Amino acid sequence: MDVACRREFTRVDVDLDVELEPLGQGAISAKVKNLSMSGLFVATPARLNLGTSCGVAIALDRPAGGRLIKATGLVIRTDWGGLGLEFTEIKGLESFNALCAIVLQKAPDAVKIEQEFRIFFGL
Repeated sequence: MDVACRREFTRVDVDLDVELEPLGQGAISAKVKNLSMSGLFVATPARLNLGTSCGVAIALDRPAGGRLIKATGLVIRTDWGGLGLEFTEIKGLESFNALCAIVLQKAPDAVKIEQEFRIFFGL
């Protein structure tokens, strides 16, 4: 997905726990700071190489152990504050629906989000 397409999705500010599982490395616990239908920004001191594939498990309920958004992501940005990941797969309809719901709930302009859902997903 190119930069222009990624930015067509509205980012929403969140404060959610996430666990990243980079291939061949240990799990990283962190915080999701913003989220869109195409990816997320994770606040963490951990450093991963650009292009690293990671399992992503975003906890929607606290304490942990409740509902999760499960996905696979690719590291596309690193900076002093954390990591930007692009979703390469949302795992299952339940995760997709949960992602849609949290983006819609947190968005300052729900009408714009609903338009994005219609344009990109036919919803």
